[in-house]
Amino acid sequence: MVTNSGSPEFDALRQAFVNDPMLRTELEWAYGLAVENYNPSDRGLRFITGGIGEWIITLAAYRANLVTLPDGHNADGHDTASVLSDTKGLWSVKTSYSRIGKFTITNGQGGPGAGLVTPTVFLSPNLPGITYIHPEHHREVRDLVEWRKDSTALAKSVVAAFASQHPECLIPFAMPDNPGAAVKDPSLEAVRIIVDNSNFPRLRAMFTDVAAAASEDKSVVAEIQKAKKLREDGVITKEQFEALVNKLTGLGS
Repeated sequence: MVTNSGSPEFDALRQAFVNDPMLRTELEWAYGLAVENYNPSDRGLRFITGGIGEWIITLAAYRANLVTLPDGHNADGHDTASVLSDTKGLWSVKTSYSRIGKFTITNGQGGPGAGLVTPTVFLSPNLPGITYIHPEHHREVRDLVEWRKDSTALAKSVVAAFASQHPECLIPFAMPDNPGAAVKDPSLEAVRIIVDNSNFPRLRAMFTDVAAAASEDKSVVAEIQKAKKLREDGVITKEQFEALVNKLTGLGS
């Protein structure tokens, strides 16, 4: 019986999940929040959701001591981007929030690309967990890659079958399905970060006004809740409560 994946790094990652069950829980939470906020079915967001998938696995790899901050924890000028770069040296990450279809392995410019040539971890709701496939160690999977005019793909059913037959290449994990309801715009969040400082008093006016309105709304809600408590405790009458609510909401003016 094979007890290792052929990758010491993936074996170490798998052991980290065994040693700390909460690591799996946090990973599932993180991917769940990702798909609730950003819809991977939106063609414009697929690179964003793919990048999020890479970063979440990188955070898990860091926890497993597979990648470290450059020059140690106490050095100045930490660069988290270089940690992601180191992780990409270990494996490629293919994430999907759909149970059907295929993983796109490569997209070429004027061709399909190179196919499955790098070790890859796959995540999808139809898989029993994080699945590791090495193109040299697992040639039977590599040979099932489909070649198209401008891309290569691997059926999720192929990866699922491989995972069930190779527990040494599997980290049990539940990838969430895409609810398809997320409408969050990452470009809006990015521009907020750019202009939300004192250098952009004009451009950030909209964000300032929205924040002020939200604060005012919360204040009104809090006051209504206080009035409701006074009514429940019998401190004020029903008529006094209704008059106070009308005043707070502007209906009584």
